[in-house]
Amino acid sequence: MMRLLSVVLLLFLMLSCGTTHKVIMDNHEVYEVKGSKIFKDGTEVTETLKKDRKNAILDTLEERLEAEEALAEQQEALEKAQKEAEEQQKEIEKELKEKEDAREAFFDAKEKLKDQKNKYERLHKNGKLSPNDEEKWAKKLKKLAEDVAEAKENLNKL
Repeated sequence: MMRLLSVVLLLFLMLSCGTTHKVIMDNHEVYEVKGSKIFKDGTEVTETLKKDRKNAILDTLEERLEAEEALAEQQEALEKAQKEAEEQQKEIEKELKEKEDAREAFFDAKEKLKDQKNKYERLHKNGKLSPNDEEKWAKKLKKLAEDVAEAKENLNKL
């Protein structure tokens, strides 16, 4: 009963769609199903086929259509998974770039502080700094040290 219902449903779907499907049977015979009619080599054979043969042809067609639908669903799922993987990869690449930028900013700030400390020490050692200059250098070095601390904090956040 269930088999008959599925065949009737398939026939109804084929009639409503008006499409043509080729069906290749196990014995390599090729049938063409157009709506509720079955053709072989361009000749309608719907009435000349036995009921078992008609059912076998329609069942084969139904199985193929179901397999195609399942395959399409799998392909859609794979495409969705691929898209998600690509998005994850972009996020990872973005995070990596942010980390690299933060690391570079940290090392740049550290290098600048080191260079300015060396310059200050050289000027201080040679006695070329006035008390006002000493104060300016202290502020400058403090600011650079804060920049290094901030860059390190940013690096550690990532």
